[in-house]
Amino acid sequence: MHSTFNRLGAMTLTLGTALALGACGGDPVANEEEHVDPIGIVVVSGSVDVVSVTGLNIVGAFSVEESGQTDPLGVQFVDDRGNRFVPDEPDEWLRVTVTHPDLAQWVPDTPGGWTGSIRGLQAGTTTVRFELMHGVVNSEASHPDFGTPGIPVVVN
Repeated sequence: MHSTFNRLGAMTLTLGTALALGACGGDPVANEEEHVDPIGIVVVSGSVDVVSVTGLNIVGAFSVEESGQTDPLGVQFVDDRGNRFVPDEPDEWLRVTVTHPDLAQWVPDTPGGWTGSIRGLQAGTTTVRFELMHGVVNSEASHPDFGTPGIPVVVN
């Protein structure tokens, strides 16, 4: 009788555990949204790194002729393992802000897109900031998930 009770108890415990796990709907970690947080960016022209930023450390600068335009530029983000990526979520976009828009401007290939160029308008020095935004492109309700400090832009 004692062994029958032990077997019955073990079966009940096994059944209860199986039901509890089944009620969870699977692996809870597998259902979480995968989200990579950048710690830096690299701006490339073709296969050449033009500027890289990690934290407040800026390597490189932009140079453009007055009335000219840089070669096409692409923005890649860098994760904490050093992997480069371009966000692919429809509600993530790039905002680029030039401190003195009378000297230079960012010309995106598409609004909020990851590529574009810098156009020189007037000789002088300014800075440009890149921000990974979350929300509707150019909406006041959008917010930055990551941003760079001002990166030097020299218009000759």
